[in-house]
Amino acid sequence: MISRLRGTIVSLCLALILLCIPCTAQTSFATHIVLDRETFPAESYPELQRIANLVSQDIDRLIPGKMSEFAYDDIFCYQIKPTDTVALGVIRAPITISADYRLPYEPQYVIPGRTRFALSYAGINVGQFVYQLAHEIAHVKMGVRLDNYLIETLATAVSHQVLIDMGMVPYLQLELGLEMAQLPADVVAQYRAQDLAPLRRYWQASISKQGFRMDDRPFQTLGAALIRSENVDWRPLLGVGFLNSNCPLNSHPMNYAACPPDIERMRVIAPILHSIGYDITPHGLSLPL
Repeated sequence: MISRLRGTIVSLCLALILLCIPCTAQTSFATHIVLDRETFPAESYPELQRIANLVSQDIDRLIPGKMSEFAYDDIFCYQIKPTDTVALGVIRAPITISADYRLPYEPQYVIPGRTRFALSYAGINVGQFVYQLAHEIAHVKMGVRLDNYLIETLATAVSHQVLIDMGMVPYLQLELGLEMAQLPADVVAQYRAQDLAPLRRYWQASISKQGFRMDDRPFQTLGAALIRSENVDWRPLLGVGFLNSNCPLNSHPMNYAACPPDIERMRVIAPILHSIGYDITPHGLSLPL
């Protein structure tokens, strides 16, 4: 009975998604996600796989093209429970992994060296599944081997846009509410009033506290909301993670590096950077904020 109920819920969610996703000209289907049959529930696997296809298709529309470092072979995606993320200590799902070896908690089907996604267990929460998956595909589009607070903020913004495109605004509002509630009261009030200038100043002032942190979700959520406050051209995000002149990309055993963003080299996304308070334009001219 429970299995049938879960399958019915997911099927209804999928039907709503198919009605809500924008009807646009389809680009070539480049990004292909393959869900692990062992860690995703058997009763909802077909629906979740179809939803995964919709998510990847939407991101291919937002950020068309492929990275030269990544041939877009199938991206294997599995779920892990929070208690299974003990290996390497700092690893927390959801995460994109490109390690040349299989981590202790990874399924046997993982091919070392191939990019794969580890999502945290979402049960039948389709919104959480879409949010996590979109975030990780955005990392692939930007470049999977480099991360920092800005890359995480950009990936969060993309995942928010996908939730909107797929008609999952209630889940996005829930997510925004939970994360924004952890910010100072005056910042929350400014957000509710859409007073963007002080919000940008607050976000910029908070950068010095980030260091190599990639887990400050309230900070990233605020940045993502600021990015979406303007009309966004997502296309220049392709490969933006590699626009860094001082980052040893091959020094980490997991083929991964955490480096501060090289803002000067990221002028290709100047309008996005300006929306979160960076004083930068595509041609290097200052803009008053």
